[in-house]
Amino acid sequence: MKNITTIALFTLLAFASFNANAQGNLQFNRAVFETIVDHSNVAANVVKFDTLVVDSGKTLKITAVSTPILGYGSRFVKLAGFDLVPAMSSQGGFHSVYPIWLPAGTYIIESYFVYGTGSVKQDLYCKISGIEFNVVQ
Repeated sequence: MKNITTIALFTLLAFASFNANAQGNLQFNRAVFETIVDHSNVAANVVKFDTLVVDSGKTLKITAVSTPILGYGSRFVKLAGFDLVPAMSSQGGFHSVYPIWLPAGTYIIESYFVYGTGSVKQDLYCKISGIEFNVVQ
């Protein structure tokens, strides 16, 4: 009797798992190469904000982020709790772990640079490249 119950339960679970759709499939939509943050002549330690929008029914796989280092100082770009370019400076820096997957929604991008002394101003911009997918059922 115990074996029959086990076999029946296993069969029921197997059929249920074939019919379950836990997530959609991904279908390539387009390659993304965008300049997200673009602020000219910004003073050090001033935080600037921009938005990144991932449309409904889509997901974005961020594969790389770059921000040029002009002069001295450290540049920071943060998105949705991820440091996209953490501690990037003219003396070298660290790199984030990619890819970063973003579901549909609007994301705030925070960017700023830190300079030791003086009233230096620089241009802030960030280029994001990635792949956008349609989420299909």
